[in-house]
Amino acid sequence: MKKKILYVEDEAELRKMLKELFLYLGYDVELAVDGEDGINKFREFKPDLLISDIKMPKKNGLEMVSAIRETIQKDLKVFYISGWEENLKSLEAELKNYPDYHFARKPFNIAEIIKEVEIYIKQ
Repeated sequence: MKKKILYVEDEAELRKMLKELFLYLGYDVELAVDGEDGINKFREFKPDLLISDIKMPKKNGLEMVSAIRETIQKDLKVFYISGWEENLKSLEAELKNYPDYHFARKPFNIAEIIKEVEIYIKQ
């Protein structure tokens, strides 16, 4: 059975590019455009891994993940991809409470993202 990835990203080009990459690698992929959309898609899709930007409209990635953990699934695997430097301290504080996360900074190396996601999703 294919592993399922929900990718939440407000940048359309990046969202499309990574979806195509993950599909090529054999994953089942669903996309969301912001934090609120991400919560709704998470309920429907029930992914094995959530990949999310942090700075997004409506709900940012941290707020979205917190809402999902409180109402849908506490033991959630999250892979953050973000270039939002000013929120790294908030991110570090949030992530100390949850050991099941990974973080990559934008801009990123595609080969590294592939490697990290494949290791992380198989854990």
